[in-house]
Amino acid sequence: MLANPSLQKTTAPEFALKETHVSVMCESEKRVVRQLFEALLYEGIVEYCFKGGKFTLNVGKALITAQGQITHFSRVRLNPNSLKIDGVPLTLSHAINVIASLSCSDDKRNKLVDELKHTLLLCRWNQKNLVQMPSRRALSYNRLESALIEGHPYHPCFKSRSGFSVADHEQYGPEAGGTFKLQWLAIKREFLSANFNGETEQSFWKRELGHSTYNYLTDILRQQGGNHQDYGLVPVHPWQYKTIRPLLEQPLANSDVYSLGLAGDEYQASTSLRTLLNTSNVNKASVKLPLNVVNTSSLRTIEPHSVCTAPHISNWLATLINNDEWLQRQNVLSIQKEYAGIALKNPRDDGENSSWATALAPSLSTIFRDASVLNEPNSQTVPFAILASTEQDGKPFVAHLIENHGVEKWLDALINTAVLPVWHLLVNHGIAVEAHAQNMSLILKDGLPKKVVLRDFHESLEYVPDFIANECSVPEFEKINSDYVNAPFNRYYWMDNIGALRELFVDTVFVYNLAELSFLFSKHSYCSEGFFWSKVAGAIRSYNDSGITDYSRIDRLSLFEPRIITESLLKKKLHAGNAHEEFHHTIENPLAKFFKDTCGESHA
Repeated sequence: MLANPSLQKTTAPEFALKETHVSVMCESEKRVVRQLFEALLYEGIVEYCFKGGKFTLNVGKALITAQGQITHFSRVRLNPNSLKIDGVPLTLSHAINVIASLSCSDDKRNKLVDELKHTLLLCRWNQKNLVQMPSRRALSYNRLESALIEGHPYHPCFKSRSGFSVADHEQYGPEAGGTFKLQWLAIKREFLSANFNGETEQSFWKRELGHSTYNYLTDILRQQGGNHQDYGLVPVHPWQYKTIRPLLEQPLANSDVYSLGLAGDEYQASTSLRTLLNTSNVNKASVKLPLNVVNTSSLRTIEPHSVCTAPHISNWLATLINNDEWLQRQNVLSIQKEYAGIALKNPRDDGENSSWATALAPSLSTIFRDASVLNEPNSQTVPFAILASTEQDGKPFVAHLIENHGVEKWLDALINTAVLPVWHLLVNHGIAVEAHAQNMSLILKDGLPKKVVLRDFHESLEYVPDFIANECSVPEFEKINSDYVNAPFNRYYWMDNIGALRELFVDTVFVYNLAELSFLFSKHSYCSEGFFWSKVAGAIRSYNDSGITDYSRIDRLSLFEPRIITESLLKKKLHAGNAHEEFHHTIENPLAKFFKDTCGESHA
């Protein structure tokens, strides 16, 4: 019996209910185990031997073997059907025994095991209760966000969602396509920071909510004894409200907070879980709300300092893009501006009765993100992550696009659209953005990549002060939030090492993003990975030779070094003492070879 009968009437008809088969459930387990061992090998967490297409490693007295390959950027790719331990198929139970031998704390080991089990549990629920339609290729953007059920292609805990029960997953996960209203709180202004980007608060809420919903909420507030002069509105994810409700007992009793109930438009979860898409009006804002849920590597709360900083960063980027002649001429880059934010703060007379605000600050905030830019007329917008997915017909999602245009023409358009603008932001302006697949959308015109849309800048944008092209344009961070006053390098947005900018670019655009697409293209014989990355290197070389950016800036990034470092996602999960601690391993950089092949001499 389904926990949520409304699934029978799902607004995402690409799924229907069905019974599962054991073989399908086994595929989910194979994937969890495969991605775990790919990460263990790739990040050098376990020692192994690779010879003749075979990986061999010893764990205690056990012998583990697998067929596979080492592809570009040193990515390890295993055949899931070949993973064996002492000659028998390697199950998750076997994998848990391997985890027990890893050098890390018991707490970290236990958390990893729990998240792997929960990932498998939710995958099996999806397999049992949701059936993918034959093709997702013609779906709208919002429906694709729901239909993109695969999860992270590298991280072994790609659907862990620790904190979500199966019923929560069914109700609030993106896969089931369920919609829900937001829970609303009214909080005393002394506990709030807000940035409405120059708009008056009342005007903002009437525009965002509509007059009827705004009046409804203010009426409820007035009935409970509050007023809009002394209290500000804060939307909360309904799951989060249920989770943090015990911590709200004190402020509710003190009338520091009023609970106004559910109201307003309907939303559905995006693939990022905490960003919600407006299904009542797709041109209205997406809202990013914190969740006390661990997914892949991170707790999905929001750093309080970043919430009201978000509009400043978006304004900075938007102005830069609008004033950049090359970007305007190419017309291949847009951003989803984060144009408003509301966060908790401690009042000046910080006392015992305000301790709840400190405890809840990472768990109670909201960021409003422009969604209208995703809806260009006469175009199709798709989540970037779906490009590397495969449909029920066994062909890639992009198969019909490749067949219509040819792989070289389509790949050239993709690189010019999705790689060069991000490279230009970095090398020409000195700004690195976290352009991984979940932070990118692709606008297609007649099936060809036309424009990339970037988002989520408030936590992950980075720059080095002496590499910024226009230092006067940088937001005055110390005036925005006191947390930034005398803050050290590498804690917020300013880094002390240009290598960190290169790493963010290479990791998010290449290693954990386009490397999935190049592998897929090779697997389906569209082109070799060598051809794919030679095209990327050639496009960057052409940009570098165009004179748009001085070579003195290009050289400082050392993009074409033969060996580079990349972030170790699983190692961080096993060893990090806090969210800001980073772990790395060294990999081969294929761009070095291809760049030299295309221009003879590298400018690195």
